[in-house]
Amino acid sequence: MAGVTAAFLAGWVGMSIADTGGVPARRVQMNDAAAQGAAGLPVLERGLQDESPLVRRAAARGLAESGAPAAVLLAAMDNSDLVVRRTALLALAGTPPGMAALPYIAKALDDPETDVRVMAARLLVAIEPREPAAVALMERVARDEAPEVRKITAELLAAFQPPECNVVPVRHRPDMADHLERIFVIESRPLPVEGWRLHPDLAPDGHVRKWFDPSFDDAGWIPARIGAPWDMEHVGVAWYRGRFAAPPRPEKLLAAELVFEGVDECAWVWVNGVYAGGQDLGPSGWNKAFHLDVTDGLRWNEENLVAVRVLNSLGAGGIWKPARLDILGFK
Repeated sequence: MAGVTAAFLAGWVGMSIADTGGVPARRVQMNDAAAQGAAGLPVLERGLQDESPLVRRAAARGLAESGAPAAVLLAAMDNSDLVVRRTALLALAGTPPGMAALPYIAKALDDPETDVRVMAARLLVAIEPREPAAVALMERVARDEAPEVRKITAELLAAFQPPECNVVPVRHRPDMADHLERIFVIESRPLPVEGWRLHPDLAPDGHVRKWFDPSFDDAGWIPARIGAPWDMEHVGVAWYRGRFAAPPRPEKLLAAELVFEGVDECAWVWVNGVYAGGQDLGPSGWNKAFHLDVTDGLRWNEENLVAVRVLNSLGAGGIWKPARLDILGFK
């Protein structure tokens, strides 16, 4: 019986789909072809060319269920019916979607139909972990012309989770609790007041765009200074970038710390592109000094880049008090 059915399907492939009965009958034929697995694939491929969208949709479902080759499904993503295109995209992306799905998602993000782009965006945000190529596509989604597409990644891009930082300032380490009186400052260097660059982060997605990276071009940012509130009317997130010179590494070094005497109101700090920690106390942190151990990331006897992400929720904000580099020794 199976041989007879296969022979019938093989002969049926050469027939015009429209000649095989009405739409309900042709949909049944798509279902029957799907049940044949690989043997039914030629029938399903031809079904994608049927004059009826209902038949084409049944063919697309059958191809997805039958594990059709990627090339066939990729061709289906160019079908005139949006449901066919979405079905093909889902099959190509896999469950759960991974980084291998990015080329298909990227293609779908060019689709003229909003519904297809919405599905592509939802598949994109389901990919874990997110490598740079996926983040780049998320940024593209956030610029889509349709708000229902943009919102899928906009909030996710804006969500900020500080990178992990396990370095504890030396004076806060439990093993140093009985030796604090032996720690002394070998040298204290104020960070420059002038020469900083400042930019409001309206998205806010500066962390995604890597505004902390030394290679980032901040030439278009606002010239700024520290030691006073920022000279702009802005409530929200903004970034500072500045440079400072470090001294030669001393022989009896204990630690090097960046000290911020006051940032209104929360701050997250990178040195030479490496996250060094911050202060996230909310509004109450506006006048709290904090220390960050930058011993390992500091470039001794060279210029160093410091990037500070600042969150201000009310009134003036910014690095409104001085900052300095303390070089610590041990008596």
